[in-house]
Amino acid sequence: MAARFPQAELTACDIQTEAVDFCAKTFAAKPVYSNADLAKIAFAEKFDLIWCGSLITHFNEAAIVELLKLFVSSLRQSGLLIFMTHGDFVLADMLNGSPIYMITAENLAAMEKDYRKHGFAFQNYVNDSPEYSSDDCDYGNSLTSPTCLRRQVQKVGGLRELYFQERGWCNHQDVFGFIKAD
Repeated sequence: MAARFPQAELTACDIQTEAVDFCAKTFAAKPVYSNADLAKIAFAEKFDLIWCGSLITHFNEAAIVELLKLFVSSLRQSGLLIFMTHGDFVLADMLNGSPIYMITAENLAAMEKDYRKHGFAFQNYVNDSPEYSSDDCDYGNSLTSPTCLRRQVQKVGGLRELYFQERGWCNHQDVFGFIKAD
């Protein structure tokens, strides 16, 4: 983005301060340090574009709705929102035993059942890594069908879908594009 749009003002926001600091130093982005409580995040300005990589893929349903509210309140009118979700392909990858999702067989069975029934599933990470704690936060793996995501967006309001591509990011995650609308 910085190379393609050198006149653009970039803002980097993440809960990992070192990631934000890297973007500020490398791309001259304005640093904004995130918070596990999304209601505590506020930006000084509104954005023409919000690009959110692999974040919704780690949130439970309530956190996804809160994140969507933050996005809507942070976009300028007609601003563009692009984000990714895990869908059918990721469920199949999990069922094929991919270790990248850090999920137990028991949790995978529960996720598959929930996803097939409701179009959404979430499980906290369960591992020994200090960066992921299932005791004090809801951060793990989520599966969100396009239909479920569209219901969540409709619940929040203020967005109109422009784009959807299954496995559109790295042939792995589903990509959605929305514009802020009245």
